[in-house]
Amino acid sequence: MGLLLPPHGLLLMTMRGVAPPSVTMTHIFLAVTPYLAMSVLLLVAVFMVPGIATWLPGWMG
Repeated sequence: MGLLLPPHGLLLMTMRGVAPPSVTMTHIFLAVTPYLAMSVLLLVAVFMVPGIATWLPGWMG
């Protein structure tokens, strides 16, 4: 998530570098928003129910 969030946003700057000139940073921020929202929801879920993070490793042995 740190690579997607300002002020650093290395991935955002990379996307801007390879995008056509008609694509603005606003377009890129709007496109990234759903991914950030899902990442935050996943972090909250793991924080609230830690068993989520240990289920698969425990299941594999």
